[in-house]
Amino acid sequence: MSKNKSLAINGGEPVTKTPIIIHKPYLDEEDFSAIEKAARSTFISGNGPQCMEFEKMLSEYLGMKHVLFTNSCTTALDLAFKAKNFPPDSEVIVPNFTYTSTALGPLLNNLRIKLIDVFANNGNINPEKIESLINEKTVAIMPVDYAGNPADMDIINAIAKKYNLWVVQDSAQSIGAKYKGKKVGT
Repeated sequence: MSKNKSLAINGGEPVTKTPIIIHKPYLDEEDFSAIEKAARSTFISGNGPQCMEFEKMLSEYLGMKHVLFTNSCTTALDLAFKAKNFPPDSEVIVPNFTYTSTALGPLLNNLRIKLIDVFANNGNINPEKIESLINEKTVAIMPVDYAGNPADMDIINAIAKKYNLWVVQDSAQSIGAKYKGKKVGT
């Protein structure tokens, strides 16, 4: 293989002609039937019967009294920070390896992000590095339970308690995963 002189995005030759699929969703005929049913109903957004049914099922599954279904994790994280209404320019500690949604939650609410290193073996934030990033503007720590691997919430919660910080846990990739017997995000 010869080295490209220019990146494919700049007109160079792509390294591969086949898209690289990182995560392929599994959908069967029952899923497609449910999608069609929702699309044909008068409730294709908002608080329709299928949305309410899903919220009830998820609430029971997680053992939580309340569950709010949103169209995306980006929206959910935006709402989490809107609900708290932190002062503008406050800082949130966010993993340096995550989806853009994680950073967008704080950024959409006029907050600044401070990137924290993650462990190479599981993609989760390294709790040993948290305290070095905390200052008077820090208001929250935002762990991501990356690819089904729960973050070390005991240490993260202890640090948050010590410094009176909020924890906004992004568990979008880990519904069903457990940390010490408890479902993540609960």
